[in-house]
Amino acid sequence: MTGMAVNGFTQMMASLENMKNDVPKALDRQIFKEAHAIFRKSQRLVPVKNGYLKGSGVVEGPVNHEMLIGYGGPAASYALFVHEGGEKNWSEPGKTAKFLETPVMESIPGFEQRIAEACEQQASGNAPKATGKFDDAQRGVE
Repeated sequence: MTGMAVNGFTQMMASLENMKNDVPKALDRQIFKEAHAIFRKSQRLVPVKNGYLKGSGVVEGPVNHEMLIGYGGPAASYALFVHEGGEKNWSEPGKTAKFLETPVMESIPGFEQRIAEACEQQASGNAPKATGKFDDAQRGVE
């Protein structure tokens, strides 16, 4: 006997190629979901005086597996001032300073596990079928 046969090699290589392409997409989908969940929580906490600060909130990305969540735009210094507790004259109860930091800190427990699970599901072929660019995150599902 001079040769050796490896069963399933072609399928294994195809699976590895799919993982190379699909796992980073799963990572981006989960990061997108996490960022939008943080943003939705921050929108419930951001102080409202005239609505400009709340309306300035943005979520951008993912770019290089990173998301940007922020407030203020051209008025970033005002957003920082309010975030750090410099103004407390807002019209809606339940609003607070640290309106972005609080939801970020609340998202930390389990963050790595949620990311890992999404990537593992994709790698194992058990990920839910994608329905749009980033699925439920676009529709506000937490």
